[in-house]
Amino acid sequence: MGQVAGCFPRREARQFCGQVVRGLVMELDDHNCWTMAGAIGHCGPHRLQHVLSRAVRDDQHLVDIASAWAAGHLDDGDAVLAVDETAGEKSSAGCAGAPGVRAAGAAARACWRLGQACGWAR
Repeated sequence: MGQVAGCFPRREARQFCGQVVRGLVMELDDHNCWTMAGAIGHCGPHRLQHVLSRAVRDDQHLVDIASAWAAGHLDDGDAVLAVDETAGEKSSAGCAGAPGVRAAGAAARACWRLGQACGWAR
């Protein structure tokens, strides 16, 4: 979390971001703000929802840090990156991403930046 601390100007947002990350790596049946808040010890999801939707943060810096981390930890030299730049629903069960999965704008950009950092995307 120290790497992304500079993305959040307020101390509370940094703390709650850390709690969101801890909630995401917990073994839960479902990963939403309600279940993560309960597992972390909050009485409701409001603080986590605030970090995800309204807290002031530097999104681009977060994407850059996450891309660099993923590139450093996931690149084994034989990876293949498949990015659907249309963000459309997949048409067959055999394609990358499976049916019903949509690429979110920020997530697609993060994948593309990861591919560029690893040399997979050109």
